[in-house]
Amino acid sequence: MVFVAQLALAKPLVDAAMTLMALDAWYSRMAGIEPDSPVMSFFNTYFNDDFMAERFQTMSLDPGKAGRL
Repeated sequence: MVFVAQLALAKPLVDAAMTLMALDAWYSRMAGIEPDSPVMSFFNTYFNDDFMAERFQTMSLDPGKAGRL
């Protein structure tokens, strides 16, 4: 039963992490930053601009108005 609870906790954590990485890759593409790792290449391939725009219809990213630390 503990395994089921761990699995139930792991799935949303992995989903949240993948979503944040996909958003970062989307922002990087819009800012003109080239992928510098296999992970970024993965997100650029499977979570391209059309996919992200469809999933996040109310979100707009403007690298000119956003800053990064």
